[in-house]
Amino acid sequence: MISHIRHVGLNVKDIDRSIAFYRKLGFSLFSRTTELWGEKIIDVAKMRAKDGALTVLELVQGDWCNHFAIQANDILITGLPLATGYMRKNNVAFIQDPDGHYIELVEVKG
Repeated sequence: MISHIRHVGLNVKDIDRSIAFYRKLGFSLFSRTTELWGEKIIDVAKMRAKDGALTVLELVQGDWCNHFAIQANDILITGLPLATGYMRKNNVAFIQDPDGHYIELVEVKG
């Protein structure tokens, strides 16, 4: 079952410019990493609202997709096929809705 929205991911052209913009809106940067997903290298900045809400804004510079992530206790229970070109990595998989929007499923047991 789905428990909550985990984050919203936005593909950005200039991650430093985007971080500065979202800071002006009241977000704070709590993580910045370079990650390898398959053959894709992406620069990821994770920001949180000042109220400490669990929903995170994820800014991604690189060949990536706009998406939102939801947390579930079993990501395979949906029976939906994985999105073309996106693999399952550890406890994460991507699907697409009927309009082609990407949804990241993050499995957290317990």
